[in-house]
Amino acid sequence: MRKKSFKITFELEEGYADPAPEHSLNFAEEVIKEWMEARILNKRPIVTGLLQNGSLFYPVKSEQGNTKVRIARSAIYFGELSAPDDMLRKKPEIKNTLESLALTIKNKLNQQTVYIIYKKENWHV
Repeated sequence: MRKKSFKITFELEEGYADPAPEHSLNFAEEVIKEWMEARILNKRPIVTGLLQNGSLFYPVKSEQGNTKVRIARSAIYFGELSAPDDMLRKKPEIKNTLESLALTIKNKLNQQTVYIIYKKENWHV
């Protein structure tokens, strides 16, 4: 069977303005935990994974037209669907589950965009 890996990446800062409110990794952990517990309670599928700190590097143009590199604190929630039951899950159901978690993260951490990678596909919510 093929490996079914996923990643959900997001910033811990709200928006792109300096200074922006910043959430802790512990807050992101609680958001994921609450999402998972609610899904389990409602007998909905979940995705188990690891949450890691990250640093997102990207170019930003200043008002003067100069480009500088910005570093934003971010997080990556990633894992693989490898349990026998997970391997039987269909692609639309897995994508819906990933999007549910990504939308929860987006709303609770007040994000503009949360990125999802599943197998070889990537998209954002």
